[in-house]
Amino acid sequence: KTQSLEKMSDLKSAAVFEQLEKKIAAEPELVKKVQGVYQFDITGKDKSVQSWTVDLKSNPGKVSKGTGKADCTISAGDDDFVGLMTGKLNPQQLFMGGKLKIKGNMGLAMKLSQLSATQSKL
Repeated sequence: KTQSLEKMSDLKSAAVFEQLEKKIAAEPELVKKVQGVYQFDITGKDKSVQSWTVDLKSNPGKVSKGTGKADCTISAGDDDFVGLMTGKLNPQQLFMGGKLKIKGNMGLAMKLSQLSATQSKL
């Protein structure tokens, strides 16, 4: 039996990735809409970094713990990432304040809102 993504991490963000996994399974059309692979590097309070890869290029899309070949890499602190994905924090303000770093395809970064739109269940 495989561990759930949430059980593998002590970060609050782990719950976001678990919800994202459910959203991708429920909305396979996200793969057609996004057409890219994200890597998220999340920094915890202890300054350790944990990574997740969200593949929305190949069907079916999937979420996995660890790094992969990403088109867009997004780095943020745990609390900032949770705030971003739940719609509580403004992505432009996080980016301008240096709390959200983006490498790679900026167009994919703009599509991030399609993933976060229904995350407010957290």
